[in-house]
Amino acid sequence: MGKRQVVIWSPESVGDLAGLRERIAIHDGEAADNYVAQVLDSVEMVSEHPRSGVRLIGVPLDGEFRSVVVRNHRVVYRLVGEGVRVYRIWDCRQDPAGFWASLEAAE
Repeated sequence: MGKRQVVIWSPESVGDLAGLRERIAIHDGEAADNYVAQVLDSVEMVSEHPRSGVRLIGVPLDGEFRSVVVRNHRVVYRLVGEGVRVYRIWDCRQDPAGFWASLEAAE
């Protein structure tokens, strides 16, 4: 097991996770809790193995951005010092052009 990194959540990523839970909970609260747990488990795995995510190419920002996919969502993060900063939890079904702009907003 690697050295566990501190996880730093951007305000946007916290909002993404809360919104994700709210949208799913409209139909099934238990499913929403399970989905959020899967996202949190993925972030925990990234904190222990920060280079395990796929490196994102073409990011219009400085730094090495990586991501892990949880079902229809991409958890986008970057290594920062002794930590992992989670930038966004992005719905992969959305327009990718909006994704880059959302990363810049979370910077």
